[in-house]
Amino acid sequence: MGRLGLLGCLGALVLVLLIGGGWFVGVRNHMVELDQQVQAQWAQVENDYQRRFDLIRTSCARCRARRTSRSRRWKRSSARVHAWAGAGAGRRCAGTQSNLPNDPNAMAQFAGAQENLTGALSRLLVVVERYPELKSNQNFLELQSQLEGTENRIAVERRRL
Repeated sequence: MGRLGLLGCLGALVLVLLIGGGWFVGVRNHMVELDQQVQAQWAQVENDYQRRFDLIRTSCARCRARRTSRSRRWKRSSARVHAWAGAGAGRRCAGTQSNLPNDPNAMAQFAGAQENLTGALSRLLVVVERYPELKSNQNFLELQSQLEGTENRIAVERRRL
């Protein structure tokens, strides 16, 4: 009975190890899958931020080309938005920081740059209100509509993340 009991205990131990190992592998695979989903979702958010950056850059260029008045306020607002877009959002949206969701400091810096860009864009749109010829330009209206749609996309993707 001693040998049979020892084999039974050994068999039970092997069974527990197999079950525990299977559970561990399953949990690990699930965690990897979740991480991949987060990375894919973040990539979509970055795509939307990049789209916004490109639209703002195009919008600034078109506004500069279309403006007839050369007021100091227009020049400052347009230049500030363009500078913030280039310095804050463009480099980060270009995929240079693929591990951004896992680095709290980098994420905070990215969020700050996006907030600055959003504020600058708001100020630019206030300045645009003072230029009726620009407001009535079909290309600018289309860009403004695309920008609004992109902002909605960003909000949806961030909620999903």
